[in-house]
Amino acid sequence: MNNKIPKFAVLRHKGRKYPQITIKFDDKSEKAITIHADLKTAQKILYKIKREIALGEFDIDKYTNKGLGITLKELFNRFVEHRERLVHLGQLSPKTLDHNIFSLDLLIEKFDPDTKLQNFTNDDATNFMVMLKDSRTSRGKVFKPGAINSYLRDIKAAFNWAVKEKLISENPFQDVSKLPNPNEKMFRHISEEDIGKIREYLREKPEWQLDIFNLYLWTGARRSEIFNIKKQSLYVDVIKGEKIPFARLTGKGNKTRNMPLCAQACEVLNKRIKYLEDPTKQFEIVDKSKGPTQDKNVQMSRLKQGYLFWEIIDSSSITKAFARARHAIGLEYFNVHSLRHSFATYCLKDEVPVTTVKEFLGHEDITTTMIYTKVDDELKARDIKKIKPR
Repeated sequence: MNNKIPKFAVLRHKGRKYPQITIKFDDKSEKAITIHADLKTAQKILYKIKREIALGEFDIDKYTNKGLGITLKELFNRFVEHRERLVHLGQLSPKTLDHNIFSLDLLIEKFDPDTKLQNFTNDDATNFMVMLKDSRTSRGKVFKPGAINSYLRDIKAAFNWAVKEKLISENPFQDVSKLPNPNEKMFRHISEEDIGKIREYLREKPEWQLDIFNLYLWTGARRSEIFNIKKQSLYVDVIKGEKIPFARLTGKGNKTRNMPLCAQACEVLNKRIKYLEDPTKQFEIVDKSKGPTQDKNVQMSRLKQGYLFWEIIDSSSITKAFARARHAIGLEYFNVHSLRHSFATYCLKDEVPVTTVKEFLGHEDITTTMIYTKVDDELKARDIKKIKPR
C-alpha cells in the first residue's frame, strides 16, 4: 500500500448510515473510509485528506482502524474507570466524578459515540461549544457560560489523560477558549439590612434553617461543611493560655480545615449538641421536619453518627430553603455561597488581615481571597484615609 500514490478523494453519503470517503490511487485501486460522525464532520475530514494528498503528506493508516484508536465511548468508559479509582483512593470526590460523567455525556450526546478520537478535530471541539451554547437543559433553560466552561474543563481533562496514555497524539480541545463569563471572578455579598430580613423570615421556619444560616455567615463554610458537621468535629485548643473553640470542617476533595468559632457560633453548636441527647426535642424536630425528602430511617442514622443537623438528609434541602426565603423576601440574590462571600467581605471590613481570611476560607492560593479586596469601594474609601501625604 505504501507504494501506491493517492490521487484524489470523494465523499459518498447518500443511502448510507455514515458518510464514506473513498481514496483513489494511481493504480486505479480504491480504499473506503467510513466516518462515524455527521456529514459536516465528514466534509471537514475530506478537506483535510485532500490537502494532505496535495502536499504529499497523506497516510491512510491515520484514517483506518489500524491508526484510529479508541472511540469517544471507549474514552468515556476508560476515563471514568480511571477517575473511579481516584475516588476509591480518596484523591477525588464523588461529586467531581459525577460532574465528569455529566460533561462527557453531553459530548457523546452531541457526537456519535463511535467517532474515533483521531477523527475528532479542533473544529469539532469548537462546534461542541457552539452546540452547547445554542441548546437547552432538560428543564428548558439555556446553559450558562459558567456551566459550559466547567464542562469544557472536564472534557479537556479527559482528552489530556488520553494524550498521557498515548491513546491520541494531541488534545483537540487544547486551544478551545472558555466562553466569556460576566460573573467570573465576581461575588455578591448580602447587605446587613438584608441579613436582618432573612433572619426575621427564617425565625418562622424549622429551627435548623436559621441556625444553619447563622453558621454559614459566621464561619464562611461551604454548603457541605455545615451539612456534614458532627459533634466529633468540635474541639477546644489552648493557645497562649487561652481556650479557643474550633470546628474541623471537611470541604472540597475531602480536605479539612480548622475554623475558630465566635461566641455566637458556639452557642448555636452547643444547643445542637444538647439536642443529640434530648429525645423530647428530637421528636419535636422530626415532627416539624416531615416532608417527602425526610426519610426517618436516614434521620435516625445521622443522629446516631453525631451529625448536628441530622434532621436534614440531603444538603439540597438547605439550597431549597434559602431559595424559598429569597423569593419570599424579594431579594435579587441570596444562596449558600453568598453567605461565604459575605463572611469574607465583613471580615475585611472589620480589618481582619487578608492572609487570615485566606486561612478562614481554606483557599490554597491567596489570589482567590484577593477578589474580595478588589471590589469593595467602602474598604477603599476607608483605607485611603490611612495614607499620609508625602
